[in-house]
Amino acid sequence: MMVSAAVPVHVEDVKSGIVVLLVGGVPETDELVRSALARAQSDVAIIAIHDEAEALGYLHNCVSISGRRLPDLVLMAVDGDVESVRAFFSGLREQTLLGSLPVCLLAPELDVAQKRAFYRAGANAIVERIDTLDSVSEVLNTVVEFWFEMAQRAYIE
Repeated sequence: MMVSAAVPVHVEDVKSGIVVLLVGGVPETDELVRSALARAQSDVAIIAIHDEAEALGYLHNCVSISGRRLPDLVLMAVDGDVESVRAFFSGLREQTLLGSLPVCLLAPELDVAQKRAFYRAGANAIVERIDTLDSVSEVLNTVVEFWFEMAQRAYIE
């Protein structure tokens, strides 16, 4: 299920158990992620926003407007613009509720210093070398299974 990113998702509008915010990325990465999540064992709704600043604004609107549902997971494609990713994490930390969102980065091959910088910035996980549907499906299914079956979600009303 795809949901328009133009309007914050209202709790009653999403029937899926899991809402994933897909941020950034090139069309090829987006298609791989969408295809992989379509294979997931859980019912997943995807909200795609290509600009980090716009995604941050979307999340802030979800917090400020009563009854808006935050996504359960943020998947952020990193295509080289490290500063925009850092700004995104900085913006998340401004709101306590947003700082608790799990964020998984999808990236090309990174060196150790880059990985450390992203983890320090706030990434919960980094998935590298996402180039085939099978590899992306395997990794994303593991991420979804962990965050939504092993870890317990708590919603603050």
